[in-house]
Amino acid sequence: MDAQSVVFCHAVVDKFKELLRNSNGQIEVIYVYGGGANALKQWLYPQLIEALKDFSAQADFPILYLDSRYSRYLNREGLFKVAENVAKV
Repeated sequence: MDAQSVVFCHAVVDKFKELLRNSNGQIEVIYVYGGGANALKQWLYPQLIEALKDFSAQADFPILYLDSRYSRYLNREGLFKVAENVAKV
C-alpha cells in the first residue's frame, strides 16, 4: 500500500469515528462506495471494523461495499440533489 492510500484510509477512518460519535446510536448500516473503496477494501475494511469495536461493544451493524455501478449512480444522484438545493437558495 502506498503512502497516499495510507493517508486516505486514516482520513476515512477518522471521519467514520466522528460520525459514530455524533450519530447518537442512529446508525444501522454503513455503505462504502466510490473513491477507490473497493481497491482499498483489504486495508480499509479491517480499520473500519476496529473503529466500530472501539466505539462500542454493542455496535454490531453491517459494513457494505457497493459495486462501482451503484457508486456512480449514488454519486450522480447525490450531486444532483445538492445542485437542486443550491439552486433553490
